[in-house]
Amino acid sequence: MLCDVFREANEQRKAEYERGDMGKPTYERWVRCGTYLEEFMQLTRNVSDIPVKVETKGFVQDFEH
Repeated sequence: MLCDVFREANEQRKAEYERGDMGKPTYERWVRCGTYLEEFMQLTRNVSDIPVKVETKGFVQDFEH
């Protein structure tokens, strides 16, 4: 699921931040992006998560916009 993958990636970002390999603002942007992704899916599709294989380039562009 897409949000699960994002959460796992953010756990890696957290480890990077704690090691000093990433600044706090960068880490916070990653966390905020995950939150925005969840909110976007709830607003546009009325779901909390979706399979990664279902997504298209259009979804990513809509989220980016």
